[in-house]
Amino acid sequence: PMLLLGGGAVAAGDEATAIAERLGAPVGLTVNAKGVLPDSHPLSVGTSLTLRPVHAAFADADVVLAVGTEFSETDYFYAPGAAAPDFSGALIRVDIDADQLHNQRRAELGLQGDAQATLAAIDAGLAARGRERSRDAARAAELRDGRLWPGADKHLPFLAALERGVPEDGILIADSTQPAYVAHHAWPGRAPRAYIAPGGFGTLGPALPMAIGAQIAAPGRPVVALAGDGGALFTLPELASAADLGLPIALVIWQNDGYGEMRDSMDRIDVPRIGTEISSRDFVKLAEGFGCLGVRTGLDGLPEALALAYEADRPTLIEVRG
Repeated sequence: PMLLLGGGAVAAGDEATAIAERLGAPVGLTVNAKGVLPDSHPLSVGTSLTLRPVHAAFADADVVLAVGTEFSETDYFYAPGAAAPDFSGALIRVDIDADQLHNQRRAELGLQGDAQATLAAIDAGLAARGRERSRDAARAAELRDGRLWPGADKHLPFLAALERGVPEDGILIADSTQPAYVAHHAWPGRAPRAYIAPGGFGTLGPALPMAIGAQIAAPGRPVVALAGDGGALFTLPELASAADLGLPIALVIWQNDGYGEMRDSMDRIDVPRIGTEISSRDFVKLAEGFGCLGVRTGLDGLPEALALAYEADRPTLIEVRG
């Protein structure tokens, strides 16, 4: 058996963990569910549903308990062959919306209800049947190995520096940029609602406005928005709104002089680069023009720059050279 948790399970982490531990079942999560089961748990395979070994394991499982997920094709965008696994075993779905129980992937058993209450009832039923807690975490350990694709590791030093600067209670908002694509898998899932990313097809620019909303909703927590230099230009004027509100948001700009993902994609298929370079490069001056603080730093200085941003009375833009 395996568990699959989506954004609808964000408040049901304890209940999902109890079932997983009782069954010894590996747990995969969509990006919206990152941290519902912490990456440090021995049964967690993290937010790696797009990677071939994990995708195949769900397809071949005897039974999958899927909770609060729509099986959106964007959750499996890089997976081979299908938007979501074609399950060979039984699929049990839990969702508060009855229409979702057979959407995209038809459930053999659909349970309409609140995720937290429904999972608590399932665990109680397993306990009543005498199902003892299992210690089997070997399958999850196998699936955790090699969760990145070739070339992705070049972004790990930047993400490591970023992680050193984001406290345990911090919130990271990820835009569409190459380091964020790696962060979907590699950023540690510590707790629910601590990693927020757009679930669309390359949506550019949402990190900053999303960070404004997160900081208003959680005023006592450090909030960091991560965007590429190209994507940030789509919503950069929202710095004015954040400055007017006096929000201590840190906007980290990954500077690689253009649209790096599009540039690399064009290179891979051997076509001329079109519209992949940008001319607006002085983000520090742009930030200052909106009444914000602006910093340009390398990886070594990133944690310190973030610490200062959390204490500021306005947003801080931190530009890091890619």
